[in-house]
Amino acid sequence: MNCGRPSRSWRRPSQPDNCVSRDTRFPVRPLSIVSPPITNGWGLFAQVSAQKRFARLALEAQTGTDIEVGAMALAIDSKTTHAVVTDDAPPGGCWRTAVSAAGPVMLGYLPVSFAFGVLAPTFGVPAWAAIAMSAFVFAGSSQFAALGPLQAGISPISIVFTTFLVNLRHALYSLTEAPNVAGWTRRDKMGFAWQLTDEAFAVHSTEFAKRHRSAAECRAFNFLIHFAWAGSTALGCVAAELIPDSKALGLDFAQTAMFLALLAMMVKGSRELLVAVLAGGLAVVLTVAGLPLWAVVVPTVIGATVGLMLERRAAGRDTASDEDVPAIAEESLS
Repeated sequence: MNCGRPSRSWRRPSQPDNCVSRDTRFPVRPLSIVSPPITNGWGLFAQVSAQKRFARLALEAQTGTDIEVGAMALAIDSKTTHAVVTDDAPPGGCWRTAVSAAGPVMLGYLPVSFAFGVLAPTFGVPAWAAIAMSAFVFAGSSQFAALGPLQAGISPISIVFTTFLVNLRHALYSLTEAPNVAGWTRRDKMGFAWQLTDEAFAVHSTEFAKRHRSAAECRAFNFLIHFAWAGSTALGCVAAELIPDSKALGLDFAQTAMFLALLAMMVKGSRELLVAVLAGGLAVVLTVAGLPLWAVVVPTVIGATVGLMLERRAAGRDTASDEDVPAIAEESLS
């Protein structure tokens, strides 16, 4: 019995080898001996119990409709009469999928990074330094925040320390995404963490909630948005020589506008709206009070904590309602 990963015969030839959505059929899965054929077998999505899977599978057999469990779909294979669990990956290769997901972010990055490239020379930052910041720092808010201190001649060590404090929220991003990248190599994890910007986190969180994603697909997505950011900065530096007074154009508001657009995309209900209003209101209060930029971490942590509490409360209600599913399945089969 082959207890390793599924053989190449189970993979779709139309997709790249490292982006394929595996067909985890029984008994090829490593845990197939101890897990029933209707479970994943790879340890993914373990929060859905086998009992609930069986109940939904029975209901699907009776109704003839797909019943989704988590980010996977259970289906009946008519030839082998056992369940097949897939990752529900979109058709096409990694790059095609990455371009589709990265397109909106790239369009949002272009004006913001262009504005940074235009503004940097007006603060005494040479073009090569601005492009290097976009290529290696890759942090929009920190790059804009560093322009003033650089012009004032503040110590680079102080600027780096301030940037570290401003970007502490990215530690929360990494903690959130850690379970999704647990099976990746250390190199892939380090690259993913380095390129995990606010916008990338928003997209990755949304996509991981739908299905399992490969490291290659995420690398392609991160490369595209990173290239768009650095390339647009270079174009902005070139255009700075043609614009006499770039500050009068209000280009520094481009980043704020992009964050507002991302917020509008992520608010899908009253729970998200409450967290956004709470965190945003606290940030405004702390800013008006004259606290430094790193204080933005405080409303971020408070908002994330409140959001987690609301999510767990909603999950508890969903779990209570799921307890009735086996009884419904038993009635439908009788």
